[in-house]
Amino acid sequence: DFTVHRVESTKTVKPFFYIFIFLLSSASFSASGRETVIAFGSCLKQRHPMPILSTIKKFKPGMMLMSGDNVYGAFKGSPARTVRRGYLRQAANFRALKWDLPTEAIWDDGDYGFNDGDGTCSHKESSRQMFLDFWKVPEEDRRRKGEGLYHEKILRTPAGVVQILFLDVRYF
Repeated sequence: DFTVHRVESTKTVKPFFYIFIFLLSSASFSASGRETVIAFGSCLKQRHPMPILSTIKKFKPGMMLMSGDNVYGAFKGSPARTVRRGYLRQAANFRALKWDLPTEAIWDDGDYGFNDGDGTCSHKESSRQMFLDFWKVPEEDRRRKGEGLYHEKILRTPAGVVQILFLDVRYF
């Protein structure tokens, strides 16, 4: 049995009229009356309130998957400095929320610090290190030793095994 729930929160930011969508899709897997909830999220602009994260916590997911743009570094000026400031502000946001959910993450251009950035960006390694430190990726994890942030997560649930692949579309 598989159920998908969707909760959205949008915010229009003037004068640019961008719409930032904070999306929670929670996938529920059940077997024998036991349920595993996996929540998905992205686009967490660190300068805006994040009430959607409180809503996510109410679902009590067994895992939160952050699929990129978890912080936004400015795309002008020094990417390393603005990404670092973004992570510092986001860390304060997560502390204020008392964020304690098991979380796995991958990055996108906001976390990378360069709009539509790719493997040619000169600061990719410093951005990668900041990402790894922010998400507290263990020293023995392959992402600390190799290139890029791609990885997999295997979840063993009452309904069976779930394999989650995180693709790195920025580093290479």
